[in-house]
Amino acid sequence: MKKQLFILFLMIWSSLTVQAQTTAGSPPVDPLLKGRDLLQQLAGGLDVASYLDSWTPYAQSNWYRGLMKTTDAAILAKDIADLTEFIKPTAYNEGFNLTNLRSLAAEAKNYGDVANLLKTLEAGIKPEAYKNDWVSKESSWISELKFVK
Repeated sequence: MKKQLFILFLMIWSSLTVQAQTTAGSPPVDPLLKGRDLLQQLAGGLDVASYLDSWTPYAQSNWYRGLMKTTDAAILAKDIADLTEFIKPTAYNEGFNLTNLRSLAAEAKNYGDVANLLKTLEAGIKPEAYKNDWVSKESSWISELKFVK
């Protein structure tokens, strides 16, 4: 009888252990969705004064609508380059090579390239070009880039 109870206990325990292992992991992160989200956060993290006058509500709406229709890494890289066309040149750090970033965006083929573009763009913008709360979000934003690769 004790042996049967012991076997029953082992079966229940191993069943619960397997179930815990299969439900404990989180689902994989879609790099496209994460990339879009991080780009949207970056665009929203910039102070309004950092944008050119051409960043009208209509232009913003078109850019965001295009971003939501993005289907792959190459198009997401183009969305990054498109955003740079609305940012004032004075919002970039001295020596930041915007032409190089746009060239890299045109050549991007995978989500690793997209993550590098996002990181490069974020670092290339002056700290004062961001909204005040960006400082508290920046480290989390940077750590989430790993999900884009």
